[in-house]
Amino acid sequence: MKSYKNILYLIVGLLVLIVGLQGYYIYKLNDKKEGVLQERVQNPSKLKLDDKFSKINPFEDMIKMQKEMDKLFNSMSSNFATIPEFEKFFQDMSISPALNLKDLGKKYELSVNIPGSDKKSIKIDVKDNILTVEAKTIKNESKKSEDYIHKEIFSGVFSRSITLPKDADTSDLKSDYKDGVLKITIPKKK
Repeated sequence: MKSYKNILYLIVGLLVLIVGLQGYYIYKLNDKKEGVLQERVQNPSKLKLDDKFSKINPFEDMIKMQKEMDKLFNSMSSNFATIPEFEKFFQDMSISPALNLKDLGKKYELSVNIPGSDKKSIKIDVKDNILTVEAKTIKNESKKSEDYIHKEIFSGVFSRSITLPKDADTSDLKSDYKDGVLKITIPKKK
């Protein structure tokens, strides 16, 4: 968890740096502009088409700054990919599974896609008419000899909450988990 905070602090720090650099460049541009304008007011006879003000290009400085920022972020993104904690951050993140709620007349049927979960790891909780489903997927530890080229199979914690209709009778829930789909039947109040 500390590594997540460190990454977050790093990102916030970079954003503060970016805003600071932009403020600095804007200040410098305004300072140059002020100096040229004061010179024009004090010496109107020296006005020429090619004076200092005509040579100032604010967009040139902004383009330079953009190129420097691009270099910074490109080097950072290539370095982040090699940090194990950064990769683990995305692997361990909790995600929300797909969920459907159907009205079947006398009852509601809630379907939640949670593939790869063990039936024992699924938790169903109802509080204040909000139903929460939580499940852990089986963490398939790869052997050291296995070198994945690409791996997208998620392992970690799934969590999803939904507010049930007011006429749902949450005291008599029935659930069934089959083929990666959890179905919860909720009768309606009579």
